[in-house]
Amino acid sequence: MTHIWHADERIAWPTERRGAADERCDPAAELARFGRLKTLRSLLQRLVTQHGGQGASAPPLAFERWLARSALRRAAEADPVLPAADGVDEQLVADLSRSLPREKAVIIAEALSARSRDDAARQAAVFSDSEAQAPAPAATQRLVKAVRRAGKPLPTDAAAWAELATAAEALAAHARSRAEVRPTYTVVVDRDGPNVRLAAMDGDAPKKPYVLISHDHYAKLTTLHARYGAGDPDERIFCLVTRYEALRGAGFQCAVPGACFESLREFLGNTIECFASPLNCRFERYFSAFPALERAFGSLGSFFDEWSRIEQGSFEVNPPFVPEVLAFAAAKVGELLGDGAKGALSFLAVVPDWGGGSSAAQALRESPFLRANVTIPAADHVFVDGAQHRVRDRHRPSSWDTAVLLLQNDAGAAKWPLDTKTLARVARASFRRAANEAAPEGAEDLQAWEKRGPSRGGKKRPRSAPPKQKM
Repeated sequence: MTHIWHADERIAWPTERRGAADERCDPAAELARFGRLKTLRSLLQRLVTQHGGQGASAPPLAFERWLARSALRRAAEADPVLPAADGVDEQLVADLSRSLPREKAVIIAEALSARSRDDAARQAAVFSDSEAQAPAPAATQRLVKAVRRAGKPLPTDAAAWAELATAAEALAAHARSRAEVRPTYTVVVDRDGPNVRLAAMDGDAPKKPYVLISHDHYAKLTTLHARYGAGDPDERIFCLVTRYEALRGAGFQCAVPGACFESLREFLGNTIECFASPLNCRFERYFSAFPALERAFGSLGSFFDEWSRIEQGSFEVNPPFVPEVLAFAAAKVGELLGDGAKGALSFLAVVPDWGGGSSAAQALRESPFLRANVTIPAADHVFVDGAQHRVRDRHRPSSWDTAVLLLQNDAGAAKWPLDTKTLARVARASFRRAANEAAPEGAEDLQAWEKRGPSRGGKKRPRSAPPKQKM
């Protein structure tokens, strides 16, 4: 399985922590979170239509960028996915303002944020082990009054009906949360067929969605769980895949091709990824977004929380291509390299070369710790798809040029010497090899890839031609 990961390379870490049995995995909670994220996406589109008119739509990936940014300011005890911070994400407002007047964007962002906070509270009330607090009567009364106000007089135009529908849905969701009980599901696995299928069972009835994962990725996860986990591996694999399916935005989960890791091992050793997941990690140790769920698969924790504890080592930095996340990663790499108390440190950053003085690529180029750098043209390379665990074609074309930059402190440069000429030669050759291996005959360009449809990793098809799904 060396095409998806390097199973034989064992990596020691000084602060070892196994996936504790008390880090509970709950299939019912993951399915509920999946449904809540799906509803939030639908709410965003409905609000955009309501305030922007028929045919209006949110900018592509605005929702996924909002989720990614929320991780930067998420409290330790908060829901791992649902944004629950007070206030409104100003960057979400800016995103929506690209296709709507700003005052409308603010209204939409406020409504979406309020609904997400309510959903996070409902999720905790139902699935937390702590005793849930009773809802304030004023909250229920406020929702009831909103429905009455929107329905009197009876709406006569589309905008008024949309306002009534939004108010009624909020009240209905509130009522469901009061009646919601904590179910218990068991996970069943079907290994027949081209993929492994996992489903949560409520008695004899399977709950949707089912999740699919390739046999190779299933074997990878069971191997990692045997090394670091406890309890039922299938239950945790189901929770893991459901979590990432709920996030969507597979482009944000892309990984550097294995050929690049292998080519650079001679110079940088087995690099630990600062932004990875059990599904796309190259080696057994890595930092990831959801430690409570992923320590059982070898995760060292979240780079957002654990970066300051890094003392030494060789790392790869390929964050989600969200400006705020990229800026955070660049800043923390600089802080680590500037700390004289640290040991030998090396960071290979793979980031989009968007241009402009405020980009992460430019900030890293201007770092005093830069040792080597190269830009790979978009047409010359691919990334490993974030949906690689369930699609046939594991690679997707790059949407833009990519900057590959090596930053090291003096001790790191002495331990892992690599100059620009060598980095350029190795990185270009390995990225090119991955691109050729991805499509040896008639390589697809980005536009052709996007037309594949979601079952093969591309974009959603028009409503007139929905993808067929066999279950």
